[in-house]
Amino acid sequence: MANIVVQGRELDEAQLRAIQALVDGNPSWSRRRVAEALVQDWDWRNAAGRLKDMSCRRLLARLEAKGLVRLPARRQVSSRRKTKAIAEVPGVDRSELTAALAEVQPVSL
Repeated sequence: MANIVVQGRELDEAQLRAIQALVDGNPSWSRRRVAEALVQDWDWRNAAGRLKDMSCRRLLARLEAKGLVRLPARRQVSSRRKTKAIAEVPGVDRSELTAALAEVQPVSL
């Protein structure tokens, strides 16, 4: 297998095996914990000197999507992706309209 570049990082087959061994050897770890271990092991840092933990999590997700590694199951859905409830505004008609836009002009938001 040729080397693969993901998230700007070149990985060879030995590194992919090492990632899978890390996952398999730590079955209680979350995806985040796996990424933290890898980014520290690789000393993968951005220009400001901070560890690239988010880039590492994306790298792992992309490797999994390509079928190159098996990661632990997701534990929870990101809170940023949850739909927020819209507060009810008194006096606003929320009934559905079924008409052409030209029939209900003018429309403003």
